[in-house]
Amino acid sequence: MRITKDKVELKTGSTQAILASGNLTIKDKSFINIYADNIFKGGAAIEIFDKERKPRAVLGSINLDVIATGEIQKRPESSLVLFGKDGKVVYSAP
Repeated sequence: MRITKDKVELKTGSTQAILASGNLTIKDKSFINIYADNIFKGGAAIEIFDKERKPRAVLGSINLDVIATGEIQKRPESSLVLFGKDGKVVYSAP
């Protein structure tokens, strides 16, 4: 365990947990971010990445780029978005 003014890090084997700036990041074979309230991500969210660090699922607030219109769609904290291997949205609710 390492504790600094701005960050707490825990590491056991290949798993690492970092708590910093209201975010909890868990790294192992997968990569999971939990945002309590992150201004850069737009609100609370849990993000799950694949081994190539590409987003695969987001539960919570996320800003999505709408390629067809160039707009940014802000998804609410109650949303679930699943991504395919190509990074395109394959499912979203609501």
